Order: sequence, then C-alpha cells, then structure tokens
Amino acid sequence: MADVFISYARENRDRAEKLARSLEGAGFSVWWDRQLESGSEYSRDIEAALNESKAVIVAWSAAAAASPWVRDEAAHGRDQGKLVPIRLDGSPVPIGFRQFQAADLSQWTGGVSPEIDELTQSLRRRIGGEAPAAKIAQSEETNRMRPALIGAAAGIAAIVVAIAAWQFLIPSRPKSAAETIAAPNGAALSQN
Repeated sequence: MADVFISYARENRDRAEKLARSLEGAGFSVWWDRQLESGSEYSRDIEAALNESKAVIVAWSAAAAASPWVRDEAAHGRDQGKLVPIRLDGSPVPIGFRQFQAADLSQWTGGVSPEIDELTQSLRRRIGGEAPAAKIAQSEETNRMRPALIGAAAGIAAIVVAIAAWQFLIPSRPKSAAETIAAPNGAALSQN
C-alpha cells in the first residue's frame, strides 16, 4: 500500500514525476500511473491504488480540471476523506473541489522549497506519520514541565487549605474592654 496516490493530467507528467521523487525523498511511498504495467487493467489497478492509499494528491491545472480521469480520482479521494489538492498553475479549481485548501506549487520547479516542506508536513499529519519538529519540541517541553506545574498547584492548594482552617477552625478571640460599652442599666453591650 502506498502512502500517497498522485492524480495529474498527462500534460503535467514532468511535474508529477518531480513531485513523486520529492515525496519519496521525504520518506513516503508514492503510487502514480507510472507503475501501471503493460497488460494491466488500468482502471482496476488505479481504483485499488486509490483505495489503498492514505492520501490522494490531486495536482490541479487547466488540463487536470478538464480531465474526467483526474476529476474521478479527485472525487474518490474527497469521498474517502483523503484529498490533498495542490495547484500547478493559476487556473481555477473545478466546482466541487473549491472548498478544499490547495497548496500553491505554481512556482515550484522541483527540489527542496518551503512549499514542498509545507506539503510534506501536511501529509505527515494527515496520514499519521511524524509530527512536525515544532510540535515534538513543544510536547517534550510540556512533559518536562509537568511535574513542576503539578507541584506548584499542590503547594497553592495547601496554602489555601491552611488559610481556610485558620479563619474558620480557630476560636474567635475575646473582645477587649474598649470594644465593650456599658449600657445605662449596667448590662454590657458589644460594639461591632
């Protein structure tokens, strides 16, 4: 089973090949129609590869938007919840797929780039691979700080309990003579 299935129009074969190489270099297994063998029943093989993949990259371009094959593969990926659209040119994405954020690779010519790095990280999150380095570092920092935070919270709770005990459990002190006033009939009154 491939991690990623790439759908593209024939006119974009060179770019699809560069994309496949970049993703393979990042550690993904990739299926694209180059793997169809002579004599294979390509519609059955394509459908099996779509079903088995963890993500379906659709490389949208003017030619891809006009291709019934690309639209079918995109619909399959969308319906299975694994569509990852990219844009190879400035042409509009077809109706039915515009609600999905598409990575802009229109300026990408191959190799390492911020756009490919972003796509790679997105794929890792989507298919359950490695988390981005920033999330790993954040998680490690949180794990290191957790015992200190628990200790601080326990200390604060102990102080609150001690103050409450002092306020409510210690008997009140007797009133001083200055706080007591004699009433005209000789009874003592308390001032509050």
